[in-house]
Amino acid sequence: MAPKHKPQVQREGPEKNGHQGAEEEDSFRSTAEALRATPTEKHIAQVDPLCPLSCNPGTQVREDYDCILKQTNTGSNNKIYIIQLLEEGDCFICWNPGGAW
Repeated sequence: MAPKHKPQVQREGPEKNGHQGAEEEDSFRSTAEALRATPTEKHIAQVDPLCPLSCNPGTQVREDYDCILKQTNTGSNNKIYIIQLLEEGDCFICWNPGGAW
């Protein structure tokens, strides 16, 4: 009967040591700093026209809280969902048309 033990796993690439970990961390930090320094475009989302509050000039989409979800079914019934966080003065409203089309 063969002995019951796990075979040794061979690792690819060089062994990691403290020096290589520090280089990876420095690379990560420099990449993160470069991304923070890159100018970003401000996308101004419009309030969904189906929303009753869309006629109110004081209602706006809060920062970046606007998304469209698309559900695709190969048979039929493809659906699109709109979700927005609206800000009106001191109030916040989560808008979803309540259905799909």
